[in-house]
Amino acid sequence: SAMTWVINSLIKQGSLAAYGVTGLSLPVLPFQLSSPALGLLLVFRTNTAYGRWDTCRKQWESLQNHCLSLARMGISYLEPNQREIHIRRIIAA
Repeated sequence: SAMTWVINSLIKQGSLAAYGVTGLSLPVLPFQLSSPALGLLLVFRTNTAYGRWDTCRKQWESLQNHCLSLARMGISYLEPNQREIHIRRIIAA
């Protein structure tokens, strides 16, 4: 960010040396302790999202199969001479 750039520039120039600031550093321990928890949280969120996507995919596939079955049943009620004409019209569309 811009603030980090400003502070780093002031440190390089030596402007902050009078205040005892010679560099920026953060302790590593908080990052080491929180990394496994954040990793697990990310994994659980990813698995949950994939589960929802997979459920939707299965429901969409089921809907398509029901529509196809309904169309087949509807076509079976047509007379044989009308059936071919109707199927050709559907395929052409």
